[in-house]
Amino acid sequence: MSCFVPHQANGVLLAELAERCGLGSAHTHLTLSRYGNVGSASVPVALDDADEQGLPADGDLVLLAVSAAVCRSAPASSAGVRPALTPRCASPR
Repeated sequence: MSCFVPHQANGVLLAELAERCGLGSAHTHLTLSRYGNVGSASVPVALDDADEQGLPADGDLVLLAVSAAVCRSAPASSAGVRPALTPRCASPR
């Protein structure tokens, strides 16, 4: 995977999630420090920000980690993104 774009409500949680899921080699695109918690718009905001920076490149695999509210408010299909089902990777300690 080339790029990880998660729902961005908590930076500490995101760091732990990336570590537990083995996503260290992926670029985790975060905008939380610049925009704060923008609720259900966090993934669309991060995708737009990544696009402005030229990320991801054509052909890159992108993992979107979204909440149910994000899925309802900004369907991936409307942005030309093909959604895929992925297993949960973070388990409680």
